[in-house]
Amino acid sequence: QGRGSQFILRDHPRALHVLATAPMEVRLKRIAESLKLDMERAKREISRFDGGSREFIKRYFKAEVWDPVNYDLVVNTEHLSFQAAAAIIVHALSFKDETVKRTE
Repeated sequence: QGRGSQFILRDHPRALHVLATAPMEVRLKRIAESLKLDMERAKREISRFDGGSREFIKRYFKAEVWDPVNYDLVVNTEHLSFQAAAAIIVHALSFKDETVKRTE
């Protein structure tokens, strides 16, 4: 559960801010399977998590947690394995490192 690192480390040159997302149906299925919940309970858990994140970010950073402009990279994991998503993120980080090295 994220708590605003994209805002806290906004100006840090080595930070890569990533939003991993998926359509609600995919999120529901994944949460239900991983936590062994029925779909209704999974929906409540996602709603609780999303609401908590949204309120926290609004309260402390006056921003919208799901706004893609707050991230360097947005990864839709609907058709990606977690390993593939991680590889994309690591690859993006290598470009960020190159940019930092050029400006140091």
